[in-house]
Amino acid sequence: MVEDYEIKTLAQVLIKSLKLYGNNFIFGTTGAGMAEIQDAISVEKGLKWIQALHEFTAVSSAEGYALAKNKTGIALVDRIVGTQNSIGALYSSYLNMAPLLVLASRDIPGTHLLNDPTSHYSSKHLQVIEPWVKWSNNSQSEEMMEEDLSKAFFITQLEPKGISFLTLRHDLMQKTYDGLELKTKKFYYNKRLPDMDTVRKIGDKILASEHPEIFVSHGGRNMEYVKTMVDFASHFGIGVKERRYFMSFPLHNEMHLGFVPRMYIPETGNDDLLLLFEFGILPGNAFPIDIDIIDFSTEFVRRRDIYSGGDYGSSNLFNSIDIECDLGPHWN
Repeated sequence: MVEDYEIKTLAQVLIKSLKLYGNNFIFGTTGAGMAEIQDAISVEKGLKWIQALHEFTAVSSAEGYALAKNKTGIALVDRIVGTQNSIGALYSSYLNMAPLLVLASRDIPGTHLLNDPTSHYSSKHLQVIEPWVKWSNNSQSEEMMEEDLSKAFFITQLEPKGISFLTLRHDLMQKTYDGLELKTKKFYYNKRLPDMDTVRKIGDKILASEHPEIFVSHGGRNMEYVKTMVDFASHFGIGVKERRYFMSFPLHNEMHLGFVPRMYIPETGNDDLLLLFEFGILPGNAFPIDIDIIDFSTEFVRRRDIYSGGDYGSSNLFNSIDIECDLGPHWN
């Protein structure tokens, strides 16, 4: 990598901005539609390119990085063909609520890249991935790139976390730098918490129950959440069962009561109160009607709280309290 260099293209401005947002890795494949972006990566110190042999692998790797580091992972894919190749990985990232920024190069008719008349054109680039992303946009001008990046990064981190998808015109990325400097934004996010009346109602129900139990599924995708759940369970003396999508509760803890099936209603024994944390059930199923249920989720429809996702959402219908909030250490 070159320490000091003269910025000459808009692609170099883009890559410099990604680094300023605190990103040190880009996962991607090489392709004719992104040569100028990869040239920019090659001269930016401290930014590491992770080469993949297929777009599915590139996006999957960025997903793993995002979940492990709890920060936005970045993947670069080649035009509409690379976007189609990555669909399975995009769906996985959607299910796992991974904060991800996917950048796809895009050809514009009449602007042949490398004098190649067979470049992949598509006016429906975004429609291919729309069901699984939180926000997407065809970045059309250098004037909008600053806002596009700012919005994309911010949206990936909003709960439930997910994917932003931007297409980048190769002719725009090749454009000679004309003094544009992209500013980066520092984000402050006010956590969504239950109000005090709701907190008191939850506390009253827990104290009034004889056999409460906690079911948790996706909470461990935020690593700091695990300690919060341990503290919560220990404070009230409530046992915890989980679907192990993520490490949501430590196995050695005395409050850990084991695991429940992913696709079926778990056994509830003599439970009289269930606290469900991002724990949905598949359509057509139901908990026993005589059990009181408090359901916590980061999204109201609870599409990703159930096994294998889908767009119907969870069938936790007759809960006494439905709470849409952020899950994490601020619960303390």
